[in-house]
Amino acid sequence: MRQEHFTPGERGPVTAEAKWQGKFRSRVYKLLLAGAVTLGVSACGGGNPDNPDGGAGTGGNGGTGGTTEGGGGTGGSGGEAGSDPCKDLEFEGLGSGVYEVNENGSFTVEGLQGPDGSYNGMSFEVKDGSMFVQKSRIGLMKVVYSDYKDGYGAIGDVSGVRPVVFDDSQNYILNENGNCVLNTVSLNQAVLDDPLKRPVMKTPEGYFTTVFNVKSSIENMADYSLLSDRTEFALDSLTSADGTSDYILGNSRPEVTYSVTRDQDDHVVLDLTGTKDEGDGSEATMGALGVSATGLTLEPVPGQPGKFISTLPFLGSVIPLSVSGRNQHLTDDTTAVNVNVPPKPEISNLAIDCSSTGGYCISDWPTPYPVTFSVINALNCNVTPSVISGIGSPGSNTPVIINGTDASSMHTTGSDSLDVIELEANCKGPGGSATPKTIQFTLQ
Repeated sequence: MRQEHFTPGERGPVTAEAKWQGKFRSRVYKLLLAGAVTLGVSACGGGNPDNPDGGAGTGGNGGTGGTTEGGGGTGGSGGEAGSDPCKDLEFEGLGSGVYEVNENGSFTVEGLQGPDGSYNGMSFEVKDGSMFVQKSRIGLMKVVYSDYKDGYGAIGDVSGVRPVVFDDSQNYILNENGNCVLNTVSLNQAVLDDPLKRPVMKTPEGYFTTVFNVKSSIENMADYSLLSDRTEFALDSLTSADGTSDYILGNSRPEVTYSVTRDQDDHVVLDLTGTKDEGDGSEATMGALGVSATGLTLEPVPGQPGKFISTLPFLGSVIPLSVSGRNQHLTDDTTAVNVNVPPKPEISNLAIDCSSTGGYCISDWPTPYPVTFSVINALNCNVTPSVISGIGSPGSNTPVIINGTDASSMHTTGSDSLDVIELEANCKGPGGSATPKTIQFTLQ
């Protein structure tokens, strides 16, 4: 049996290699594995196979020492000849629960740190305790299938869960090779064969869409089954004396919905409101997404979940955007899209026409004066009057009418002569807000 290699800081088995060939796409997944999967769980000497640091043996059987292919103890340390180095080892996987015969119940994974924290919230429920033939412990172990490839290229490591059932009175026993292995026990398979009695595993909320059941002999498509496209799925087998069954948590790429504009200083403003993670279909927020873009740096807009702004002005027309979802720690969960950035509106030639009163804008004049300007890439505009100097009223402007690139409004003057009035034109379009334009004039 292949020995696992444990690295510091991680709990449970770290790698379990398999060569994958196949495809899975959004919502509909297919898997084709060629060859047998090697997923051993063992340790050398007295080391705890679930202990990240290996550790020295505690009994009289000397270990072989850790290598790149196998972790474990560094040898026995004073145990009496014939003592069992595996007797006091305890299971330290993702989480576990103890059950008596005929006992139902559930346990939940919690308190994990780092990448394994993605498993927090996963639960296991025993619906019919008659599947036990003796007092047993059910544990969940992390497994990783390396070098996953779909039909379009490498995706990376794909993580999953191996449920194991073993003797609670002694978790590990010594095998014929001198390694401590889980002391697995048999189950009442008739219970597992009944769809209404099978135990149920629930993935953390919002993480996964699809679960593959990968059994010990992978030779053709009949050797695996697509169990569910939901976050709850029933188990028709567990790792016991009867065999091995792993549950691979399928990819869940975000469905990216976006709008992008520029502010008045040419910073790109990206709005991902409406972007969904396929795992639960809810709108994803800043805390659930990772966002990166080639050519610019995006920062979250405070108090506006799902919105980001570039740290510097961006004058390009396309952003290569990558949005990573909540399953990123477990498998490549990134959606890449090219975001087209619409051009920002531009305003020019802002003017007021007071020719009807001899070229002077007269205060408190009942007939409005035309205000005109040119605009491109705009959907709507407005003109706002204000008093720059004086104590009178600023007057008022009618809504702006856009006709092609020509825009116009009508200005009714304020109350006091000699007041200096400023008119400011603002426009918005698909690309954001224009840089405002202003003119000033003195009332007569």
